[in-house]
Amino acid sequence: MQEGYFVLTLPLKLEPWQERRLNKALEVNRQIYNAMLREGVKRYRQMAQTRLYRSLKEKLKACREPAERKQIYKELDCLQGQYRLRPSDFSKDSTKYRRYFQDNTDAPIVQNLAACVSRAISNLLNGRAEKVYYKPADGLNCISGKTNKTSIRYREGFLYWKELRLEVVLKGNAYERQALSSKLCFCRIKRKMIRGRYRYDAELVLKGVCPVKKAIPICKTGTVGIKSSLNSMTAVSAEKIWKTRIPRSSDELERQRKELARRLERSRRTNNPENYEKNGRVRKGVFLWHQSINYRNLIKEYAEILRMQKVLRDERQRHCMERLLKMGDSFVFEEFSYQSMKYGGRKVEDAAPASFFRRFRWKAERQGRICRPVDALQARSSSMNHSTGEVEKLPASQTSRRIEGYEIDRQCYGAFLLRHIDPENNRIHIESCRKDFPQFLELYQSYELRQAV
Repeated sequence: MQEGYFVLTLPLKLEPWQERRLNKALEVNRQIYNAMLREGVKRYRQMAQTRLYRSLKEKLKACREPAERKQIYKELDCLQGQYRLRPSDFSKDSTKYRRYFQDNTDAPIVQNLAACVSRAISNLLNGRAEKVYYKPADGLNCISGKTNKTSIRYREGFLYWKELRLEVVLKGNAYERQALSSKLCFCRIKRKMIRGRYRYDAELVLKGVCPVKKAIPICKTGTVGIKSSLNSMTAVSAEKIWKTRIPRSSDELERQRKELARRLERSRRTNNPENYEKNGRVRKGVFLWHQSINYRNLIKEYAEILRMQKVLRDERQRHCMERLLKMGDSFVFEEFSYQSMKYGGRKVEDAAPASFFRRFRWKAERQGRICRPVDALQARSSSMNHSTGEVEKLPASQTSRRIEGYEIDRQCYGAFLLRHIDPENNRIHIESCRKDFPQFLELYQSYELRQAV
């Protein structure tokens, strides 16, 4: 596996005065970021109003020749240099902020903030964004250094920054020892809101391959086909069929989230009636939104519920991954496309199926397994009939299909077909399906008997 970078997150044990010190530093750096971004937007608007910039953008839109486009890009780059919109210009601008607020920041931190500002302005210049977003109050929750020699440094269980000596909580297990044996590149101090108060972590960015925290032993070998939808997932191996719901958070948390969302909407409408049309829609334009104290408290409760949903969903997904890894040593599954998820609404957000398979693939490959995602349109596991070798499209509402005179669950049959994907062309191997179908049919009938009991 190619060597890269990974992050080791360790909790910090802070005293109250250290928390206040870090909160002040984060607030100061937030204001520095907004000040640099405000200045960058001002320069961008000045440049966008010039006749030269508008004419170059029109030429670039109309031109198709690579040589001419290259020349236009050079002229645009020179123009950006005149208005000091290059990354080096923002890095130079950060010096005055660093000197003025030297008690609460340093050069690596403000240079990282300047790089973030440069990326935001670059998105405006390249057309990837229509506007920039300033960080609101408590909107900056992380400060980062560049090396482990200056700024934020880690030494023997402590994190050092300026006059602060922050204790890092170490468990002393094999995973931490193996991770800390890698080369340490730089450190970050990060905070997050948990149950109404901030918790602080040290993030150590290390070079190398992330160690395996819990390796699942390869009990069984063979290929496992995984067929899933936004609601359920079915895995089929040579010896087992396992069908489950896509892991997500609890229904009780989702009920609380919906109730809080309705309360927040009622509070917004009550405090800002001038921002709504008579039909209830939000008026077009930029308006001042008034927020009551109760509304701000509800926002914190809403954020806490979202955090709890994520934690519970991640925990359930880890258990599901461990169970899948015990079924075989090679896995084939269909990639989720944007078209299949854009109408899923809250189901996609709560279940996060694409994220689940991305994490499962990373976890499997780290443990020496083989994962092969295939394109759903190319594989055609939802409509292929191996007995005839032809594509037979079915309505989406139909949950079963008839194969060789037997009614078989559509998702189970799709997972069976995925087990026989040809790795060279990502097409279903019909002959191997016909050879293994009697064994699968026997396995499926015993699975149905267990479900009936």
